This record gives sequence, C-alpha cells and structure tokens, in this order.
Amino acid sequence: MPAHKAPIVEKPCKGCGMPIVGRPCDVGKRSYCSNRCQQLGTLVPLMLYGSVLDIIANFIYMKAKPKPFKLTAPKAFVPLEIDEQAAVFEWAQWCKLPGIDMLYATLNGVRLPIGYAVKMSKAGLKRGPLDINLDVARGGKFGFRGELKRIKGGMVSIEQEAWIERLQDEGYFAVVKSGAQEMIASITWYLKQPRTVVIPFATEE
Repeated sequence: MPAHKAPIVEKPCKGCGMPIVGRPCDVGKRSYCSNRCQQLGTLVPLMLYGSVLDIIANFIYMKAKPKPFKLTAPKAFVPLEIDEQAAVFEWAQWCKLPGIDMLYATLNGVRLPIGYAVKMSKAGLKRGPLDINLDVARGGKFGFRGELKRIKGGMVSIEQEAWIERLQDEGYFAVVKSGAQEMIASITWYLKQPRTVVIPFATEE
C-alpha cells in the first residue's frame, strides 16, 4: 500500500511577498522565505517607528522653540505715590523757609484695612481732602492744600475735584502735582509769597 504523502501548500513571504512552498508542517512555522527577508521584515517596522518618533520630536521642538532674543529698552521706573510723598517731607526736614514747620499730611493717601477704614470714617475721615496741608497764609490765600500723584498713572477722584473747587472758593491755594519735584516747587513758590494780611470787616452794632 503506497505511503500517504502530505499535500504541498504555499503562503506569501512577509518580507518580499514571494510564495513559500512546502509541506504544511514546514510552511506553518515559516513567515519569511529567507534570512534576508526576515532581517528586512524586522528592520522596516523599526525604521518606520523611528521616523514617527523623529516627526513627533520635531513637532515638539518647533512648538517649544524659544522666540528669537530681541533687545528692548527697559521700562522707566515710576515711584509709588507714598514714596513721592515721603520724598517731599524728607525735603521739608532740611528746608529753611519760614512756615515750613506747618507742613503736614492727612491719612487720605494711606490704604487702611476695611475695619480701620470704617472706624476712621465714623471718627470723621472723609473722601476728598488732599494729601498735603500747609497752614500758612501767603499771597492772599489762607493756606496751601496739595494733592500728590505719581508721575504716570495718577488719577484725581471726583471727590477730590469737588474738594479742590470748594477750597478755592474758600480762599485756599489748592493744587494737584505729579511727583515730588513738582510738589516741592509749588510749596517753595507759595512760601516765598508775601504774608496774607487779613483786614477785618467793620460790623454794625
């Protein structure tokens, strides 16, 4: 009785696509027709994987790429209002003009915690009065009132505008100045004016 022969089968090689011919037990174990195809079949996916990583890395680099350095001029330093006011009173300590000892400041330029602000409001602190007071009568005025603002960015409030108008109506010299130098110049000019002479009105009895 003749021996039974296994059928011949074939399947495509994963590397080159050529058919792998042989018995089922042999062909089933093989995926490549030769060692060369096996090496190529292993390297191609690795090469593709590496190229994908390169694309991702380049994309991340372009997104995170720093902007080109551009030399710009530094912003000018603008002192705070409280620092400008401190400079005015530091100057006043060395000033020799008569009447400078009557120069003082109010609390309106100081930011208080809400609790203290409520207490001070009940005690008479109002919005509007100016920062710097000089209770000396000069040049036909009864006193000096100055509101000091920063060189840049300082704004006069509606309450302050109304207070300045009222002070001027009552015979006070009221000004708004930007920066310590302007305020010092204004105070100096005011103190150099002649003393105000008050002539009492004759009253009818």
